[in-house]
Amino acid sequence: MLKRLTGLVGIVCLASVLMFVSTAWADTSNNEDLKIYYSDIADSIVEHQIDDDSFEIRSSDRTISMFSKDNMKMNINSNTTIKSVAQPDAGAEIKDVIYGYNQTYLSSLFSGVYQLYPREKFSSEGIYQEANARNLYEMFNKPMAGEGVMSYDFSLDFQQIEIGDTYAKVVVNRNADVVYPEAEIQDVSYGGIEAYLLKQEDGQWKIENVIFATNYVPETLKKYMNSDDEDDWIENYTFNSCQRKNYESDTNFNDYVTGSVDAPSFKLNAVNMAYMQDEPASSEAMPMVDMYSKNNAALYAGRYGNNPNYSQYIFIGVLQGGDCTNFASQCIRAGGLSDTNGWYYNSSSSYSASWVNVELLRNYLMNNGLARGYYQSVPNYPSTAGGVRGTLIQFSDGSKWHHSAIMMGQNAQGYVIAEHTGAEGNTSGRNMGNDLTQKRTFWIGAG
Repeated sequence: MLKRLTGLVGIVCLASVLMFVSTAWADTSNNEDLKIYYSDIADSIVEHQIDDDSFEIRSSDRTISMFSKDNMKMNINSNTTIKSVAQPDAGAEIKDVIYGYNQTYLSSLFSGVYQLYPREKFSSEGIYQEANARNLYEMFNKPMAGEGVMSYDFSLDFQQIEIGDTYAKVVVNRNADVVYPEAEIQDVSYGGIEAYLLKQEDGQWKIENVIFATNYVPETLKKYMNSDDEDDWIENYTFNSCQRKNYESDTNFNDYVTGSVDAPSFKLNAVNMAYMQDEPASSEAMPMVDMYSKNNAALYAGRYGNNPNYSQYIFIGVLQGGDCTNFASQCIRAGGLSDTNGWYYNSSSSYSASWVNVELLRNYLMNNGLARGYYQSVPNYPSTAGGVRGTLIQFSDGSKWHHSAIMMGQNAQGYVIAEHTGAEGNTSGRNMGNDLTQKRTFWIGAG
């Protein structure tokens, strides 16, 4: 349950230059307005520089006050045992470095003021550019994230801290849940799992690499989580040997930035965000499954997204392949899709491979005429079918389909999905932004 912090976040004097920022909210009631606004900002970020390490992208007095780093509340939870032989007292400093980075990310995203995490906190120029470029990317990918938020619950759950002679492995689950009381979808999660490799230089711990899980938990992150060997970390997970373009997409975040993150402009058109594109053409009305209800699929997803249905179904942990398609299958079964010899669940020891495998579920639906697939667009469901709510969606890493989820709707921050990502990250309200590249949605039934 979200902690109601509204009463704790009052209007106070800020101990930084952010208190002098002017309001920069345009009329962006539709996609065309957003496109114009962000296109202008993307080309002129340096003209909105506040000080050496912050730029106004989109802000209001209220978001600046609520989400400044001075005011923003973020709890730390650490139930894990710190594994360290050589440096048993280094855990506190390591936590401080990771806390500061996540604080900068969340403050930027929700305040509307892009802030740099300092160069001295990173071991190389490459990861400094990449990590800060991710923060800038997210601000354009999740427009208006802080606007209208009345309460929130931010925390870092430290899942793993392992310290070697020179390097340290850290895995955190970032919880970032917010409430938009005036929106159709009120509860939205911006959280997820993330991993870090830190390096000790001149007696200080610095970020050597960030292993992102932007839309799913990639195999690289799973392997890193399972690694206890410092030599393996050095060989396979430094920034030079393990960049996002090698495990999650065809590009790094920094590839969207022109120049340096210290004085950036942003290649907005290259990102293919939904509000930058023309509206998709109408999809053919094609009821496939009699009596299928997307709404019932969404209701199930909302009920069991955060809290898996252990009483009826097996749960598959992240290191065993993840629970995403198992959960998606449960949802579409709740929507009215009937079990067959090709797709079924009887018990924790009797279920089809198509029930739990992303690609096999796709093949089953498409090859048996049970769904129509749409690449990089969403079916234009009639109003009687409830819009995108209840739509099955799958994600690609550019070479294979790897993740399944259920769309719960759309708000000013983009598409909202329900998903299971394994041991962590189960949610019925995560915002995935507007980008539909390397994604496929499915029309099942009349609605």
